[in-house]
Amino acid sequence: MQAIKKIKYITLVIFVAFMLTITGVYASWLYAYKPPELKNATAVVKAFTWQGVEQLPEFDTLGENHVLLIENVLYEASYGLNATKKPIIHNYLKKDGNIIYSDQSVSGGNLKHILLDGTTSENLRFQVHRISATEYLVVTYAQRDLNAATVDKTRIQVFLTTVYKNIEGTWHASNSYVGTALVVDPDIVSKAIDLDTFVRDGTK
Repeated sequence: MQAIKKIKYITLVIFVAFMLTITGVYASWLYAYKPPELKNATAVVKAFTWQGVEQLPEFDTLGENHVLLIENVLYEASYGLNATKKPIIHNYLKKDGNIIYSDQSVSGGNLKHILLDGTTSENLRFQVHRISATEYLVVTYAQRDLNAATVDKTRIQVFLTTVYKNIEGTWHASNSYVGTALVVDPDIVSKAIDLDTFVRDGTK
């Protein structure tokens, strides 16, 4: 009788261990196939689509948080690329090759005041270039570098981020790169970056 109970107990232990192993494998496969859902869906989307975000510095104490600036350009409630209330950026980028600058006077509001002032990005400047209806380039750089630069002579450090519109019509950041570009006078603002002169770090 004792031997039968012992066999049943061993069989039960083996069965439980076997079931736990199967469940563990299944759970691992499920996680690999689909990341666990989090409450903040926006954060999940950014984490999985914004490659190269580590290229962008977040100097909060200097007011030079490039990551926050890109997020504001994309997601600010009224003026961001995904906003519909005041789509100023889109309105100024009607044709391929069009550019809008953060210091530019625009109808309906001032991008600098809305997207920069009072944030940890307030000492940065940016410009957005339209490549196509579904792709823009956002160039960010420090105001201190821009102020100290001599037009047509000085190159400063800039960060270039590609943003794109997906098939659902939502704009996201794709890749970010660091490099240098020449400071010029584009007439619209006193100083800005000539994107055609951008050279990525590590390239010639």
